[in-house]
Amino acid sequence: MRKYIIFLLFINCLFVFKIGYSQGETNYWVWTRYCLKFQGDSVSFLQVSLGQLDGGSLGPSCVSDKYGNFLMYHNGISIRNKVDEGITTLGPTLSLDTMENGNNLFGSQDAGQQLIIPRPGYENRYYVFNIPHIIQVFPGLSYSEVDMSLNNGQGAVLNPKNIIITSGITARISAVSHANGKDIWVIVHRTGNNRFLSYLITKDGLSNFPVASDVGINHNGNGTLAKRGEMKFSQNGKRLAVAIEGNNTVQVFDFDNSTGVLSNPVSFTNVLLPASVEFSPDGTILYYGNERFPHSSGITIDTSFLYQADLISQDSSLIINSIYKVYSATSIGESWGNDFCFMQLAYNGKIYVTKDNGSYCNYPSTIDTIYVINNPNKTGILCNIDESGPILLNHLNTSFEKHFPNFYRSYLNRNILFANTCYGDTTLICTQTNTNFDSIRWEFED
Repeated sequence: MRKYIIFLLFINCLFVFKIGYSQGETNYWVWTRYCLKFQGDSVSFLQVSLGQLDGGSLGPSCVSDKYGNFLMYHNGISIRNKVDEGITTLGPTLSLDTMENGNNLFGSQDAGQQLIIPRPGYENRYYVFNIPHIIQVFPGLSYSEVDMSLNNGQGAVLNPKNIIITSGITARISAVSHANGKDIWVIVHRTGNNRFLSYLITKDGLSNFPVASDVGINHNGNGTLAKRGEMKFSQNGKRLAVAIEGNNTVQVFDFDNSTGVLSNPVSFTNVLLPASVEFSPDGTILYYGNERFPHSSGITIDTSFLYQADLISQDSSLIINSIYKVYSATSIGESWGNDFCFMQLAYNGKIYVTKDNGSYCNYPSTIDTIYVINNPNKTGILCNIDESGPILLNHLNTSFEKHFPNFYRSYLNRNILFANTCYGDTTLICTQTNTNFDSIRWEFED
């Protein structure tokens, strides 16, 4: 049962939570030609004009400011800022172009995930991380810094850029807030072994000495496919999930957001070629699925699955026994099939899933959609997957167009909710969670 704890505070001065993010940083989801725009409870669909031909990405990242104003989009090799938003011949359109000094980055459009995070202690600064292609070893993980206060708010990439951190990593990356609410953990994984690297980001920059966790399986199955598959923290920073396509395995770990150490892996091996993972808003349920199996144009029956697992128990056998098939998609007669693709949690508490209805390459016979899991904190059928989500105006006719953007996960942490924050008001503060607890401590800075 979800529990609500409510506090009433009489405010005589302005209090600010240590994790002082608002609701707007994930308002725009830009991926290649498409954009979902979130405003309160409403979701609108925009076409995207990227200005150049290199705009697509298998794993883009984007960010808005805390008020929901779009800032930038990153596709691995360039950073785009907003030029305009309005009605064009395409319909409602978000127009982007290359940011000053924002080209020739060391990433790859074919990498599984890119990432943008705020620089701790600097309101208008961001770190943009580049992940290599799955066949690359060098340059590996690198980053550049963006200052959004430059060029009248359009931003610019600072020099030096493309600062190399390490080589020999997989095509996945995630980040979450440190337990102190100020610093940030960025995590990647080595190729060919079971080593995670947790990099601490403080106001002084990135630590040169990552925390290594040798835990879980080796990422070495089926060649380069072992480098593919998403990795995401839970929004509260307590868990990490990773899909390892080449090993036909999804693993979830406990994460200590004070030390950066991972432990207690639980493995799910009931899905072939897993590609996407996502957590429920309260972090107690894991969703995972495969992009398509069999992954071959010569097979005429194509099936993809979407599962959930209840993580509320600390017993691995109970977690595995809780697996529930949320949905499956099967096509007969089209060689590129009918498949779920990738999931992303929104700040509104719903999970969105790209759904390719068989339009890949030369099979534009159907309209592609976005499914919505309306109640992801609920187990079983109560999670309520809705097939009538926003309809995409064009088919997902390239693999670039199936991947939602990757976000700094703490932007999506909404288990602490508050209202009535004006001076002199009685402020309502509450938390909602499926987990058991003995006490909750609130810390404020004034």
